[in-house]
Amino acid sequence: MSQNLDVDIAIVGGGVAGASLAIALKEGGFSVAIIDRGSLQPKMPDLSESIESFDARVFALNLASWDWFASIGVELDSLERFQSFNQLFVSDAASLGQLEMKASDVGEASMGAIIEHRVLLYAIYQLLQTSNVLCFDGAAIENLRLSDTIGKPSIISLADETDITANLIVGADGAESFVRNRANFSTREWDYGHRAIVCSVACEKPHQQTAWQTFMPDGPLAFLPLPTIGGQHAVSIVWSIEEKKASELLKLSDEAFLSELMSVSENWLGELTGLTKRFSFPLRQRHAKDYFQSGVVLVADAAHTIHPLAGQGMNLGLQDVKILTEELINAKQARESLDDPKVLSRYQRRRKLDNLSMMAAVEGFKRLFEMQALSMGLVRHLGMVGFNAISPLKKKVIKLASGR
Repeated sequence: MSQNLDVDIAIVGGGVAGASLAIALKEGGFSVAIIDRGSLQPKMPDLSESIESFDARVFALNLASWDWFASIGVELDSLERFQSFNQLFVSDAASLGQLEMKASDVGEASMGAIIEHRVLLYAIYQLLQTSNVLCFDGAAIENLRLSDTIGKPSIISLADETDITANLIVGADGAESFVRNRANFSTREWDYGHRAIVCSVACEKPHQQTAWQTFMPDGPLAFLPLPTIGGQHAVSIVWSIEEKKASELLKLSDEAFLSELMSVSENWLGELTGLTKRFSFPLRQRHAKDYFQSGVVLVADAAHTIHPLAGQGMNLGLQDVKILTEELINAKQARESLDDPKVLSRYQRRRKLDNLSMMAAVEGFKRLFEMQALSMGLVRHLGMVGFNAISPLKKKVIKLASGR
């Protein structure tokens, strides 16, 4: 049965960024619709007392992201299996250089939190169901007609013959964004030639609320702290590694893979005794040259993707969502059209430089640690020693990482 609905803002994509944006905009006084191919219903995650129940996908959320979720009613530290971390330990396998960053260095109790994807999404979807946001889940978009005139609505046509008319369409539909591609946004992108292997691992020693990362010649390996479960200490693994080596690692038995992990991590957490199913995905950097066009704006992975070595992908996306919310509320108060380029350019101006700066920093780190010349190893070692010794510089980096 065909129907026509009018809203202020239609969000395509019901992931963490899109769903939290929908809640925030509804609280800001807008009529909002959210559209996703999957389900938008809260589904209780498996919280059984075994390492196998951990979600392979986790987020390292900084303090700014923590603040964002609190602002929409999601208290991270009240969620099941919440795990904060208060220090970051980084090492260089080639030079033996090391650096430490602690929350206490800047007067904070924590640097951030590790949260499982499905645990966070469950909490957000519970709020979404009580927010009066119009939810279209299991919905396929048949057509997207973008306005070419300020103040004239755009139209999303669904396969079930529903037409959603909106003053602004938000593409929050991930790295392979339908909205971005259909609207012909230009992007700058390239493959890293790496894959990320992710899984959860049981370990002999407690992680001491530390996120640990080592840079190796063929890619960085991160151990992210997880809650103790069933009496077992646990960490989430993110191993970004060259395609050929990744293929070899994925073919190993669980025992052989754990042995390789212990070897490269120098038994930092003692014996590794348990392993969940391993998943992998290719790594690609992508950045939209512009974040908006007539009638449409992009946020989070639809606008930019980044190498996971710094764990900043979701944090950057949530800052997009926060700033877009602020600018749209300001526009509403000033009686400006939501699709006015003046409004959307303010959002782009506030986010594009920050996103590009973080992407450049991550790319610089990646290339620096890939350099294998003996002289570069010495440079990295001395640089880490100097960084640890220079308190003001260290404090500035920790503040930047926290987002506050």
